[in-house]
Amino acid sequence: MAIFLEFPLPDEVLVSVAAAYVTNDEVHDVAAFCRRLFGDGIGMPVAIVTNLRHVEVETRRTWGMTAAEIRDRLTLFPYYAAFWSKAKVDFVAGVCIQEPDRETLDGPIPWSANALGTCVYGLGIRYCKACWYQDDAEGIRRYWRRAHQLPGVVTCHVHGCALTSAGAGARGMFMARRPRTDTLLEIPGSPFQRAARHEVSALSAAILKDGANSLRFGEPEARLDCLRSLGYGASNRNLVDEDRLIHDVIHTFGKNFLELVHLVPKGPRSWIHGCVCGGRGKRKKSLPIVLMDVFLSGRARHVERSPGPVCPAAERQDDPSHRLVISDAPHDRFHCLCSCGYSFQFDEDERGENRRLAPTSAGPDFARAAAILDEKGWPRETIARVFGVSEKSLAHWMRFRAEASARKLCLERARLLVRWIELVHRSGGTDGALAENGRLWRSVRSLWATLPQNLTPLDCRD
Repeated sequence: MAIFLEFPLPDEVLVSVAAAYVTNDEVHDVAAFCRRLFGDGIGMPVAIVTNLRHVEVETRRTWGMTAAEIRDRLTLFPYYAAFWSKAKVDFVAGVCIQEPDRETLDGPIPWSANALGTCVYGLGIRYCKACWYQDDAEGIRRYWRRAHQLPGVVTCHVHGCALTSAGAGARGMFMARRPRTDTLLEIPGSPFQRAARHEVSALSAAILKDGANSLRFGEPEARLDCLRSLGYGASNRNLVDEDRLIHDVIHTFGKNFLELVHLVPKGPRSWIHGCVCGGRGKRKKSLPIVLMDVFLSGRARHVERSPGPVCPAAERQDDPSHRLVISDAPHDRFHCLCSCGYSFQFDEDERGENRRLAPTSAGPDFARAAAILDEKGWPRETIARVFGVSEKSLAHWMRFRAEASARKLCLERARLLVRWIELVHRSGGTDGALAENGRLWRSVRSLWATLPQNLTPLDCRD
């Protein structure tokens, strides 16, 4: 005998329809009902549902949907399929429709949540209170949306408010008549971080609806090229400056959020490196790719829309933590030294488009030189004046950049720069220093284009 379930509401999870039937008809043996609807041994799946041919038969009189339509409209299969190879999509699509033959399988079950990478990252089954209030206002039953169950989603993509978790597993959907002890996923963070998390929700919902075309940087090569254009390319053998990238990713999403989804990046070879430089054959998890797409899209928009050079780590054009000291560079470019300690060359075409940032060694070199002068007992006010930055920025340099610039070449350049600075102060100016030791001036040739004017001899200035 067929089960007369209500027709699913927009973006409803399959188990949500079953939960509504159980609640309204006061079904006492929920397990027996689920076995009848989904088949023996299937349980109450949310993300990937197998044996949908059985569900098709049970709901044919009320829904009239095929197993493939149920899979695409009521499960999270379309979202995960956007990150899988064609072979894997074909395999899982078949498993969803037909019940797998367990007798012919050896080893781990290949359609489990762990094997498919479809775990919900510990966030549990989620709902939006604002959506439920809207359901009440429209006179329809409260239901559970697919878009709220996607990995890393902690805010509603429609209302922008924090979601509430009913705990792991689908059992929370069947507790409508019981007192709820749910958890509001209100994660601390700045407005900038909250906006980034909402972007994760919006992009995830778009992928569920439209597939991989919603990703701006869907392939590792595209992500790597974008990172390099934003100045995250490394000056050594590594493909990216992973240390700085990790710092900026944590700043974008907030450490609390990344801890919640178990994706706090730790170098070397963090998940960020795998997402950007991952080779063939490696399993692609969905949430890291979504996070990187949100991160890169936000940084790229910021650089593209700014009226001039801007540090890619800045939250906005006038971010007080990222003030630039801009000077001319060869080939009609600009050299920028940020108060965060990052330095780069800024380039764009004649129309002010196709902007690219190329990191330079000036930031780490200056930071190391400032740290050496500080160790020698120079007043920080004097050191800050030498480099043309505030004392606060100087402290940031020495705390972060100097520690990250311990490579031998950087240390050698910094020591030469310190000798030149000391000579300038002893001689009463750059011209006197040049007359006394022109060889020392030539030894800091690699920094000529980026040195502050007060460290550059008059005849050598542009």
